[in-house]
Amino acid sequence: MLPVEIAIIILSSYMIGSIPVGYLVCKSKGIDIREVGSGNIGATNVGRALGTKWKIITLFVDAFKGGICVYLTQQYFEKAGGIQQDVYPIIAGMSAIAGHNWTIFLKFKGGKGVATSAGAMSCLAPIPLLVGIAAYLIVVKISKYVSLGSMISTFVVVLCIIFDPYTHWKDQLFLIIYATIIWLLVLLRHKDNIKRLINGEESKIVSKT
Repeated sequence: MLPVEIAIIILSSYMIGSIPVGYLVCKSKGIDIREVGSGNIGATNVGRALGTKWKIITLFVDAFKGGICVYLTQQYFEKAGGIQQDVYPIIAGMSAIAGHNWTIFLKFKGGKGVATSAGAMSCLAPIPLLVGIAAYLIVVKISKYVSLGSMISTFVVVLCIIFDPYTHWKDQLFLIIYATIIWLLVLLRHKDNIKRLINGEESKIVSKT
């Protein structure tokens, strides 16, 4: 049986992550985001439906979901030390991402988890995250493909954690495993995008105000 603390972390973080921000934003405007563009509830598709302003709002709130779950867990176990301090915030972040990707409020169909992952990583590995964001912006600027930027940037975060010059990778093992799982989840959630990229059918970013 899971300890009570872990059960609470998993359930509460999953429920916070499950809040379908993009769906709710679009629903408030009389639009079902699941019937627009890719049908995804994430910020990119919200941008297609409502424009850049609402895309940015959705992006930041989705990121906040991941960040607040990790932050609160870190604060709770700040003085615990050992595996509790290292692993429990990671469990919180992963649960929030799972909630976003498979939200209970939309029959377990959700987003791709990039923004929520970034929010969680902002508390766990802020410097690698910043490098990943820079990589994302460069890739999207050059290619105009948001999906490609998301997949490459999450991999860059993994590399940054592994090759951190100030910390041996063995001391970052839990974080490396976590970041790698995030990257693999992003690839999994972008499987259709990968097919379209290979076939030259992926939609390029278009600004809408």
